[in-house]
Amino acid sequence: MAASGPDRGRTADAYGLLLHLPFYQATPNIFFAADATAKQCFHKGPAVSNQDHFNELFDGCTEIDGDDIAIDSSYKGLLLMSNITKIMGKITYRSKYIFMTGRASANLTSLEALDLIHLGGVDFYNIHNLAKMSMPKVKTVTKSLIIYSEDQNAAFDFPSLEDVGFLTLNGTYSSAKLDQLTSFTDFTIDSSLSFDCKSFAKRLNETAGSKAESLYCHGVPNSSRELEKTAIGVAVGIGGALSLVVGIFLWRRHHENKKERSKPVAGGESGRELPMLPIQQREEAPARSSTPPPPYSCNPT
Repeated sequence: MAASGPDRGRTADAYGLLLHLPFYQATPNIFFAADATAKQCFHKGPAVSNQDHFNELFDGCTEIDGDDIAIDSSYKGLLLMSNITKIMGKITYRSKYIFMTGRASANLTSLEALDLIHLGGVDFYNIHNLAKMSMPKVKTVTKSLIIYSEDQNAAFDFPSLEDVGFLTLNGTYSSAKLDQLTSFTDFTIDSSLSFDCKSFAKRLNETAGSKAESLYCHGVPNSSRELEKTAIGVAVGIGGALSLVVGIFLWRRHHENKKERSKPVAGGESGRELPMLPIQQREEAPARSSTPPPPYSCNPT
């Protein structure tokens, strides 16, 4: 309701006084900058096919709600998301397999969202040309970060990320910057390249262990296969259970073979058990004479 009478006069006087303040004269729009620059957009449209298409769809947007932002499998090169601070949905990418070869037709090489702070999630499947994903300011991912890569030595850069629901990196990752991560529900890294899981899993377990359900990290440091798994709470590593079953099976095989080798063998071929005479037959067999034979005798008895 607008001020009237004496109230209107006092409001005008207060505004006039504000105009004469030195700090207001230096930055007259400081109190209205947030509202003036923020722009909320509701996305409901086709998949992004190139950078120009993305810029057209989200021109001036700082916050995006609505449908997930889908990247078309035909997208080539870098996708740059500038001036966007919040995406309520997910960023998704699903490449198509080429008939006969089975190769994924993925041409997206890099995704950078330099101003993004809040994100719903990332779902990337069957992508083999992705070299970098960088979101240096993202602090919260409400749903999941899921990336299945095939070929490239990709770098995963989320140095400010503190809270994520489910995180899965599967493929050829050599680096993952998650320095501030302290809260997650499920965490999985499975890299076929050199990745130091020991120190990585140890730090995550110390900072987020009490809040997490499971943590799994697998890498190949120093050209030797290494598996680092940490079960938290009630979670049990499937790999550990399988290793236990295999170990028991091999021990039993070794024990049975040892027993086989220890059985008596009554002449004949090595390792073959032959039937022995009954006790009565052995007792009735003619015994050798206790009298020694005469000298130069050909009779052995």
